Amino acid sequence: MTTDVIPVLHVADAAIAAGWYARIGFEVEFEHRFEPHLPAYVGLRREGARIHLSEHAGDARPDTLVYVWVDAVEAIAAEFGVAMEQAPWGNEVSLTDPDANRLRIAEPLSDPDVDDRLGSGTSARLTALEHAMWADETRGDRRWMDAHLTDDFVEFGYSGRTWTRADILEQEIGAIEASLSGITVRAVGRDGALVTYISEQSRGAANRASLWHRVNGHWLLAFHQGTPIG
Repeated sequence: MTTDVIPVLHVADAAIAAGWYARIGFEVEFEHRFEPHLPAYVGLRREGARIHLSEHAGDARPDTLVYVWVDAVEAIAAEFGVAMEQAPWGNEVSLTDPDANRLRIAEPLSDPDVDDRLGSGTSARLTALEHAMWADETRGDRRWMDAHLTDDFVEFGYSGRTWTRADILEQEIGAIEASLSGITVRAVGRDGALVTYISEQSRGAANRASLWHRVNGHWLLAFHQGTPIG
């Protein structure tokens, strides 16, 4: 399964280029040289998006074009003193970096479908995982839970108690009778999703929210909260 596509741009000086990309929110993720005197290869990251910069002569070529989606393009337009243009799909600005690589940066006019942003089938997959968190055969399976929780998982429970990953893995799970309704999946950045719904149990109904994070192609639960309704 394809999990990412990373454009590689040729640059004359990676340090200067990285400083320019910092103005649009990219941070240096790594830098590599085969020897101290040899060309640099630098990885940049802005939330879930990555761009690699290469000083190697055989990598890429100038005057290429990279399209970048962002949540708010207005601040970038102000930073560079350029005007935004409205396309049918979003507001755009066009920039050229110090090495003549072109970038078109856009903010969508409306929130795209979660499967468009996170990959086909993501909504169905996360809905199934959320149901599995309530099913006896999976929630009661320590190995399954261990494979689907982040290391720093936290839950603010219906009772007001805070649960950690260790608490969840160590507790004895009895049968859970609950119905879930109104499940909605929203993309959060490039590798995150917010799942909200209502749970109905004998003790009462609750608004539920789960934050899922995609790590190496696998969805892990990072946070959950249950808030009693009325």
